[in-house]
Amino acid sequence: MVGGRPVYHVTGKVASCPVKLTLIDQYDDIGCSVDYWIDQENNYLLKISLAGNVVLTETEGTVDISLTTTFSDYNKPVTIEAPDVTQ
Repeated sequence: MVGGRPVYHVTGKVASCPVKLTLIDQYDDIGCSVDYWIDQENNYLLKISLAGNVVLTETEGTVDISLTTTFSDYNKPVTIEAPDVTQ
């Protein structure tokens, strides 16, 4: 269940981590695990979780990655106000 909704939970591994590390230039990808939670009623993606690590080639270190995103309010109108640029 995600947000009280029944879900399909799909787990897998990807060969190359789809995270772009913009602050690190030299790294070797290592596979990541990915979890998807998909609403059983309408097939909307409700949650995604990515975990893995990246081996840095220049500094010989490792960075652990853990990322979770939850989605909600599909098809609801959104009002976006422009920021005040006079300051």
